[in-house]
Amino acid sequence: MNKPTAYGSFKKAGGNIYRTSAYIQWGNSDKSLGACLLLNPGSAALEESLEEIFDKHGIASGSIRSTDPTMNQLIALVEKIYQSERVLSGRLDIYNLFNLQNTSAYEAINQFEELVRSGHYNIKGSVVSTKELQLHPWIIVLFRSIDFSPLKCCLLFISRIGEV
Repeated sequence: MNKPTAYGSFKKAGGNIYRTSAYIQWGNSDKSLGACLLLNPGSAALEESLEEIFDKHGIASGSIRSTDPTMNQLIALVEKIYQSERVLSGRLDIYNLFNLQNTSAYEAINQFEELVRSGHYNIKGSVVSTKELQLHPWIIVLFRSIDFSPLKCCLLFISRIGEV
């Protein structure tokens, strides 16, 4: 099976880093292999050659230097699903309930809730449209539960889908 490459778009605002989009690509096809909905971006970072652009302009897109543990699990999942394919070609789109990058789910949720309360985060900016979701053969929802906040985030996300 061919080696996948992860891609992402990052932006910096108010001292925070946001990963506004991400996908994992096998081969050259733009065919959807599936999609996943995660809580928020983890530790994946841009290739070193793009870091200077990101530092200078606060925005950059391109290949991800090293995939985070969640991306590695997603790669293993997709490759298991499509193990009968001799050559895998297509992409797995990664969506997040919110785009704030933080490896600690608990801290990310608290920070996200504070940014929303203070008006520094527009929830509509991270909500994917139902039209886009319908492009995928399957969607998996993955995030762990801590207290009730992830459930609140999920309910907020679901309530906003119809507005997009």
